[in-house]
Amino acid sequence: MRLGTVGYHADLFGGLLCGGALCAIAMIEGPWLGRVEWTIWLVTGVGLWTLAEYGVHRWLYHGVGFFIRLHDAHHHEPHAYIGAPPMLGVALIFAVIYLPAASISWLVASGLTTGMLLGYMGYQVVHHATHFWHASRGSYLYRARLHHSAHHYHHKLGNFGVTTAIWDQVFGTAVEARRQGRKDPLQTSEAHKTV
Repeated sequence: MRLGTVGYHADLFGGLLCGGALCAIAMIEGPWLGRVEWTIWLVTGVGLWTLAEYGVHRWLYHGVGFFIRLHDAHHHEPHAYIGAPPMLGVALIFAVIYLPAASISWLVASGLTTGMLLGYMGYQVVHHATHFWHASRGSYLYRARLHHSAHHYHHKLGNFGVTTAIWDQVFGTAVEARRQGRKDPLQTSEAHKTV
């Protein structure tokens, strides 16, 4: 769906507030060893996010008819503010991660959910940057932009990961960005249309 500026950035700020609240509670309430365990669950959540990001993009957005049609809007207008309804992503993370994990323990649920939210916020920033920012050559954001540009404009479908290319390597869906001679493909007028 087409979003305004506030709606487009709502999940980023909503995730920041929710993750910040979970973090603050864990740091205030828990004993020192509990904080270490919480941090381990947070790192696990960030890692799980990268796999979820890949899976949703590959098997849902490019595999299920209803979602394909919605996601095609982004592919047709990559510079438009198009996305899911505001706060849907944050709500889904709480529904799919926090609620089931809370039956194990609050510490696990809090750390894992905060990690997933952190990964989701990272995804939002990196995805936005790949379409709107001009990153310095050789930087992480530059490589992410090349990787994502190949997803949008390569003849072969692939590069479903946005924050990391690791799952594309694992599942064999990596495609290389085409270079245009020795020039920087992100600086040419043709590539500028495609990124």
